[in-house]
Amino acid sequence: MMTLVEAAKLTTDQLLAGVLELLVKDDPILPRLPFMEIQGNGWTYNRESTMPTVDWHDDGDEWHEDSPTFTQATAVLKILGGDVDISEVQKATRSNINDIRQENSQAKIKAMQWEFNDAFFYGNATSNPKQFDGCHTLINSTTYNTVLAGATTGTALSLAKLDELIDLLKVKPDFLVTTKKVRRLITTYLRSVGSINTDRDEFGRQVMMYGDGIPLLTSEYLVNTELPSSGAFSAKTGGNAASIFAFKFGQKMMTGLQVGSVKVEPIGALEMKDAERVRVKWYVSMAMPSLISCGKLDGILTTSAVTA
Repeated sequence: MMTLVEAAKLTTDQLLAGVLELLVKDDPILPRLPFMEIQGNGWTYNRESTMPTVDWHDDGDEWHEDSPTFTQATAVLKILGGDVDISEVQKATRSNINDIRQENSQAKIKAMQWEFNDAFFYGNATSNPKQFDGCHTLINSTTYNTVLAGATTGTALSLAKLDELIDLLKVKPDFLVTTKKVRRLITTYLRSVGSINTDRDEFGRQVMMYGDGIPLLTSEYLVNTELPSSGAFSAKTGGNAASIFAFKFGQKMMTGLQVGSVKVEPIGALEMKDAERVRVKWYVSMAMPSLISCGKLDGILTTSAVTA
């Protein structure tokens, strides 16, 4: 199991390496999310639902068995991709066909990055069976790891609620991620009390740190238009709320699933067009085997200042 960044370093296919590097560029999730190679079209796993209990005993007491309970879940691989055409004129006037394919595939790769990240947060296989379930859907399957900002229609972010989210995971999160607007609200408050901390992340970039040295990152794919219902996330659009996610990545935490990584596949010459077609595709999904691997704080009004 490895990240796409590690895969790009190890591949000897320069075209694929360029595709992977572009896919993870300027993104907080894809450079960090490990991917598990699976066989078949899905992965069935057990998600721990309740912890076992123990009792105090006197000598001679009868002992009772109590095991943890699990909910079986299946993450089904989905097909993400698109075609791009390369004109024969380009091929005839350029010296390196791999360069042409890579250049013509770049827009398609960025579109793939956008679609993956949108599904990572907002995917819902019930409303769109072609997508995998994203973080909002997976986390909404349990109330264990959700913190509500407050009021039914959303309320201002309080840092006490953010601390509550971090404590829910039971382990220190790898990072927090939210919208740029919410980060600005947090920055404004922390600046007013003189407690902004920054450091370099694992990629050498300067990032803001929260609490016990947890990177606070932003994603272009999270929106400030989420609609709360009873204080909780109900839709991507229709309101003026946002969410903060806390993540712990890993095989038993949160992981991506794939078969064979991203592929750039030549389809060949087109019959009705003087061009060659290239297909960019990815058999991909995601899974959350552990409830302590991620959590969210939702219903944050993006029109109100942060409080303590």
